[in-house]
Amino acid sequence: MNQDPDAPGDAVDAGDALRRQAEEQVRRNVSGVADDIEAMSVPEVRVALHELRVHQIELEMQNEELRRVQAELETARARYFDLYDLAPVGYCTVDERGMIVQSNLAAATLLGVSRAQAVLKPIGSFIFRDDQDSYYLHRKQLAATGKAQSCELRMVKPDQAAVWVKLSISLSDGVDGRHLIRMMLSDISEIKLMASALQEREERYRTMVEWSPEAVLVHRDGKIIFANKAAAALLGADTPGLLIGQAMLDRVHPDFRTVALDRLKTLRQINGVLPRINAVLLKLDGTPIDVQVQGIWTIFDREPAIQSVLHDVTELKQLVSALKQKSEDLQLARIEADKANQAKSDFLSGMSHELRSPLHAVLGYAQLLDTGKPAPTPLQKRNIDQILQGGWYLLALIDDILDLSLIEAGKMALVMEPVSLGEVMRECHALVELRAQERDIRLIFPQLDAACVVFADRRRVKQVLVNLLSNAVKYNTPGGSVELTCPATDLEHLRLVVKDSGPGLDAGEQVQLFQSFNRLGRQGSDTEGAGIGLVMCKRLMELMEGSIGVRSERGAGSEFWVEWKRCAGQSNNNKEEQR
Repeated sequence: MNQDPDAPGDAVDAGDALRRQAEEQVRRNVSGVADDIEAMSVPEVRVALHELRVHQIELEMQNEELRRVQAELETARARYFDLYDLAPVGYCTVDERGMIVQSNLAAATLLGVSRAQAVLKPIGSFIFRDDQDSYYLHRKQLAATGKAQSCELRMVKPDQAAVWVKLSISLSDGVDGRHLIRMMLSDISEIKLMASALQEREERYRTMVEWSPEAVLVHRDGKIIFANKAAAALLGADTPGLLIGQAMLDRVHPDFRTVALDRLKTLRQINGVLPRINAVLLKLDGTPIDVQVQGIWTIFDREPAIQSVLHDVTELKQLVSALKQKSEDLQLARIEADKANQAKSDFLSGMSHELRSPLHAVLGYAQLLDTGKPAPTPLQKRNIDQILQGGWYLLALIDDILDLSLIEAGKMALVMEPVSLGEVMRECHALVELRAQERDIRLIFPQLDAACVVFADRRRVKQVLVNLLSNAVKYNTPGGSVELTCPATDLEHLRLVVKDSGPGLDAGEQVQLFQSFNRLGRQGSDTEGAGIGLVMCKRLMELMEGSIGVRSERGAGSEFWVEWKRCAGQSNNNKEEQR
């Protein structure tokens, strides 16, 4: 293996040469003494022998020193091997012709060859073709200036695999006076891959930002350095380039500049993200614009910067203002409606009381005529019955209107108590049975035990059930049926269902069921009704903390259900029975 001229091995060779030169001199001296010894006297011989002994001692001392130096050189050579040959960085030496004269293990591995294969190969054969000009340019500058040079280029292995390296070159003098080039090669492939991935990510991010519908400005040291198309449109610039270089604060309304400076200071301290705030910016022509702005500490072109994301809220503020005005108008309208509704309720309540007195008189006189002596004729009897029927219907209607006005006025008083549904159902059966027989409607009622007790107003429970049963009979088909059931729900509630075999309701009609005075198009029919019965039922159920609903399908009848809370004690008893 070729040795580095500066390596410890060269020093050893120089020491060996010095020793051989000293030994040769001694031999010449001894030979000369041997030739002249016959001509010398005894004292002269003794002096010569003494000089020889002294010279021998000096040679032994020199030999000892040489052995010590050689041991140190061997130690230095081993250290050199560790530091040079086993270094993690590639080192090689190139002569003036560009031929590799020495290489350590790391350099040979980086080049994809053994050290023996690397030696006496031109370094240019390992450099990627497109990067050779860069290498020779730096080598020329090294020769001209004598100053160390460095560059990044690609080295090519025998299998054509490219490796990015950082190449540092410097001049060194050889033993024969020729210049050598010392090279240090550092593998930077991973760094290049990371840089490439980072650049790709930055380009993708920049593309996304440039075409983002959100306005984005990036500023550094108070100057705008990037603006996307949305930001240009927002600030009234024909192109984003018109915003580049402008002072960011020039685009902030004077009333918000203090807030903007405080946020910038905070953003630099936290190096993070600040939440959105409402602010006012200025377009290039000075027109103010309402925005929401969010500040983000970011890296732009590999240097810290601040990214401001802007969202135009001008239309939103106008909409909020319009909604606020609309809300105020609706509030005034609601107050007016409440006053009108209160006036209506007061009017209905007053009129109901005023109508009840003469109506009672009419009913009273009609009953006297019906039971008077002599008995009325058949024609008179029919007329009296019509008066009584109409009178009683009108009285019931007045009572419903009075109840509705009391509910709307918040003056309906309830007597909440445990109510046995079995008892109420028997009373309701008796009230609707005659009407059902007249229309040939079959009534089916369940047998409820004493456990079916709810917490409600007894009178209003009866009123709700009678209304639902009357409607089921009234709007049924002749010869049909009405069935009242009590399906299982849960331990806290009790439900009753009134099911009829009538024509049923479509989805549109079901939506209008609980609207006051809406008879679903039956106003011109011969079926009596004012359209407030179901409204009354719904309001009463809500007052009793119950609920009411309907399930129906055109041609398949209807099911109206009502649900109350069970009495607390009864609910507990049922739980104990289930356990």
